[in-house]
Amino acid sequence: MPAVKIMLKILRNFFGLALKLTIIPCLLLLSPDLLPDQVTGPLSSIVGAFLILVGLHGMMISDLLILRFGDGNVHFPKKSTRLVDVGFYARTRHPFFWFFSIYQYGILLIFFGFNWLVLCFSICISMTYLLWLRMAQEPRLSQSLGESYRQYKRNTPFWHWKMKVADNLKVGFRPQLVWLLGMLVIRPWYRIKIEGFENIPRDRPFLIVSNHECYLDPFLFAIFLPYEIKFVTTADVFTTPLMRFLLKGTGSFPMRRHKQDLKSIRTMIRMINKGQVVCIFPEGGRSIDGSPLPILNETLKLIQRCNVPILPVHLDGAYEIWPRWAPNRRRGKITTSFKPMIPVEAQKDLGILESHIKAEIFMENKTFRSVHNGAITKGMNHLLWACYKCHTRNSIEVTSGKTVRCKSCQTEWQVSNDYAFTASGDSQSLTSMDWIKQIEADILNYPLSLELPFALDIDEKAHLFTSVLRYDNEEKVLEGNDMNLILSNQRVILSNRHALMQSWSLANITIFTMDYFNAVSIGVGGVRHAFKLPPHEITLKWQTYFDTLKAKFEFSSSNPD
Repeated sequence: MPAVKIMLKILRNFFGLALKLTIIPCLLLLSPDLLPDQVTGPLSSIVGAFLILVGLHGMMISDLLILRFGDGNVHFPKKSTRLVDVGFYARTRHPFFWFFSIYQYGILLIFFGFNWLVLCFSICISMTYLLWLRMAQEPRLSQSLGESYRQYKRNTPFWHWKMKVADNLKVGFRPQLVWLLGMLVIRPWYRIKIEGFENIPRDRPFLIVSNHECYLDPFLFAIFLPYEIKFVTTADVFTTPLMRFLLKGTGSFPMRRHKQDLKSIRTMIRMINKGQVVCIFPEGGRSIDGSPLPILNETLKLIQRCNVPILPVHLDGAYEIWPRWAPNRRRGKITTSFKPMIPVEAQKDLGILESHIKAEIFMENKTFRSVHNGAITKGMNHLLWACYKCHTRNSIEVTSGKTVRCKSCQTEWQVSNDYAFTASGDSQSLTSMDWIKQIEADILNYPLSLELPFALDIDEKAHLFTSVLRYDNEEKVLEGNDMNLILSNQRVILSNRHALMQSWSLANITIFTMDYFNAVSIGVGGVRHAFKLPPHEITLKWQTYFDTLKAKFEFSSSNPD
C-alpha cells in the first residue's frame, strides 16, 4: 500500500506540473486569434527561450525543495503537513509563482514577440495566479500548518525576495544533486525500507548519531530527512576529487582523528549554534567484520558538549552491500531505522549516554543479510588474517568467487551470500565475526623470534613484523625497501637494516587506525605517523594485535603486582 501511495503522489505531481506548463501553449495553439498577429524577430525568440529556461530551472528547484523538505505534495495539495522554509522558500513565500511568471512571459514572447498587449496579458495571468495564492492557498496553509506558517509569513516576504538569509536556511546545488541521485538510484537499487519515520523531529537543531558500516551510509538515511545535514567524517576520505565532490555534496566536513582537531570541533559547534543539523558516526570508522567499533570517550564528550537532542539511526544491511575489505559493492536490502530522540536531560552522565547510544544504533546480535554477488569472497584476504584451525597467519587465500582456503592446513570453506563460512566436511557454519573472535583468543601465545639490529628491552617480545614501503610523520616522508615495522608488547618500532630509527611506547599512542587496505597509522602527541605496508599485509591483523597489547599493557601498568 505505501508503494501505491507513493506512485499516486508522483503521478499527481507530474500531471499538476504538466498542466501548469502546458495550459498557456495549448490555449495559444487552439486559439490563434486570442492576440493580434505579430511578426517575431530573432531577438524576441532568443529572449523568450532564455526566459523559458530560467523559469523551468527555477520551477524545477522549487519543486525539488518541496519534494525533499516537505511532504511531497507539490501541485494542488489538499493539505500540507510539513513547512518548507529553506532555499528559495527562505527568500520568498512562493518562488514557483515568480518563475512561472517568467516562464509564461517567455512563451508569449516566442509566439508574439515584443508587444505591450502581450505584456499586459502576461501580467493578467500572473495576477490571477497571485490572487489564487493569496485568497485560497495561503489560508489553507495557515489552517493546516498553524502557528509555524503564520510565523513563516511574518519572516518571509510575499511580494519580493530577501537577498540575505541565515546559513541554516541555505540549500546548495550539490546536496540537491546528491539527494536526487540517492532517491532515483540508491533507494530503489538497495530497496531501502524506512522505520520510525515519526521519530524525525520537526524542529532543529539536533544531532544525528549512526552506526557506520560502509561508504554509502550517509546516502542510506540522509535522503529521507527533510533537512540539510552536515556530516563529520575523517579527513582521509577527502583524498580524491570524486570523494571530495560527493562528500561535500552531502554537507560533510573533515575531522582529523590523530589529534584534537580544534578547527573542526569549532566548526561543528558553530553549525549547531546556527540551527543546523549535524551527523557524527561515534565509532570513528567503518566496521571491518560487521561488529561495532568502540565509541571513543572524546567523541562522547563532543556529543555532550553540543547540548542538543540526539536522533539515533540504525542501518541494517549496510555492511553486507559494501564491506570495508571488499573492493566491489554488492546488491542487497537495507533497513533504515530512526530511533526515539535522546533529550538533552538524558545526556548528563557519559556512561548512561554511551549505553543509550549503543542500545539504539547497534544490534545486540547481528544477523547477516543475503546479497546478490557472484564473487562474494573478493577481498576476503584483507579480512581473514589467520586460520582459526591451524592458527597460521596470512595463510587464507581466495580460490574462487565462493570459496577460500588455508594454504597451510589446506582446509577449504564455502562462503554463502550471507557471509557464512562452512568448512569442508563440517555441517556447522560460522560468521566472519565468529572467525575473527576465534583467532583473537590466543594471539599473544605466538611471539616472534627475530634477529634485529638492536636489542629489545627486558621482558619485551615482538609479535608482528613487516617491511614498510613509506613512512610519513607530517614533517618528512621516507620511502624505500630497507625500513621495517615491529609491534611488541611495549612499543611500536620503526627500524632499518642497521639500527633502530624511532619507537613509540604503547602508553603514548592515543590512537591506532587502519587507513586503507595496506596502510596503518598511529597518533602520538597530536602527530600522525603513517606507515604504508606491503600489499600482502592485513591491516586488521595489526589493529587486533595493537588493541590486545595496548589493553594488556594498560592493565599491567595499573596493576604492577
